Amino acid sequence: MMTEAKVVRKAFSILKEELSTEEYLEFIRAIVPRFQEDSTKLLRVLTYNLLSQTL
Repeated sequence: MMTEAKVVRKAFSILKEELSTEEYLEFIRAIVPRFQEDSTKLLRVLTYNLLSQTL
């Protein structure tokens, strides 16, 4: 069984391939709760490699 982190990484990888950079960032903004710092931190860690490849 896949861990939650692996599933999230896989989903972000698929989305990154299918969406433009602008669409991908807009998606990230839409799903991250603005009031929970931990969620933002988790997404930053999980997507670090994906985002650094586009910059």
